[in-house]
Amino acid sequence: DGSPQTIGREQALAIVQQWLEHEEGDASAELTYLESLDKTSLLRNRDAYAPFHRVADTRGRPWLISARTGDV
Repeated sequence: DGSPQTIGREQALAIVQQWLEHEEGDASAELTYLESLDKTSLLRNRDAYAPFHRVADTRGRPWLISARTGDV
């Protein structure tokens, strides 16, 4: 419905796990929750998505998950 959500730490990890499974066909990477960020300079129009959850996988890839929308 377009209303803001509240995505928590565990949900952020599950979103990355689902992304790996559906987009790459391999969800075997282990995930580590790193931190919650209010702002990031990596995205334009970030205010609509802030705050963020920062996650890393064992392949060395960083992930940013919007705590407002759940977007990767």
